[in-house]
Parts: sequence; structure tokens; C-alpha cells
Amino acid sequence: MKTISIFNNKGGVGKTTLGYNVATSLAGLGYKVLVVDVDPQCNFTIYSIDEEYIEKLWGEEEAYIFDIAKERDRVGEKVFSEFVKSPRSVHFILKPIQDGATGFDNLVPPVEVRENFHIIPGRPSMYSYENTISSRWNGVASREPLAIRTISAFRKLAEDYAK
Repeated sequence: MKTISIFNNKGGVGKTTLGYNVATSLAGLGYKVLVVDVDPQCNFTIYSIDEEYIEKLWGEEEAYIFDIAKERDRVGEKVFSEFVKSPRSVHFILKPIQDGATGFDNLVPPVEVRENFHIIPGRPSMYSYENTISSRWNGVASREPLAIRTISAFRKLAEDYAK
């Protein structure tokens, strides 16, 4: 697996445009590409996926993002198991870790944008995961498992999908 990360704190410098063009070019050359949109602005997601699909996805997840354990208990394991067989946002996937759990046992499928090009969609609520990272950062130095799991979740997610 090769990882390409595009990051810059300054807005309007072409991060999304560059990333989208790199992803589509690599996919066009036959490489399998997975984009994980962790930016709460979700521009990469909006470039890649139909807005009606995004709105439906975010709407379906709303109760889970508010309280995943409560909603999972409310709908029951059978319904939840079916729910995670379809694509979900990155925040939905990371929500158990944010809430202090270990994460999901199985990978949620990404959205296929086109052949060789998939995306795990972003979600505006990712700002709260960023806040969780900030609050747990000091725990990394003292090797607190939850802090380490929270900080390293993006890398682990990419590695799991690469397998």
C-alpha cells in the first residue's frame, strides 16, 4: 500500500482539486485508489458523489453520530448488521473509537466512484472527532490505549482497507 496525504492548514490552495486529479489519474492507470475524506468541509466527497446520495447517507447516520451505542441498541443487531453492509461516512466508522470503544469488527464498504476509485465519504461532524483528538493528545505521551487508538485510527483504517 502506498499512502498519499494532502494537508495544508491554508484554505484555497488546491488540496481537493489536486487530490481528486491524482486519485482519478491513478485509477485511470489501473491502480486501486481509496480516498478517505477526513476534512469536515467534505469537498472531496462533494466532488466525487452525487449530492442526493450524500444527503441520504448523512441522514441515515444522524442518530448513530449522536449516540452510536444507544441507536445500535434501539435498532437491534440484525438491523445494524444490515446497515453496515452499505457504505458509511468516515465519522460513522470512527465513532465507536471516539466514544471509547474499539471499533467495528468488519469493514464497511466504501462508495465506488468508478472503476478502481473508491471513497469513504466525509461528514461535517468530523470536527467533533478532531476535538476528541485534541483532548486525548496528552494521553499519547503516557501511552494510554484509548489516546493511541484515537490518534492512530486514520492510519489503521487505511491499513485495514488496504488488506
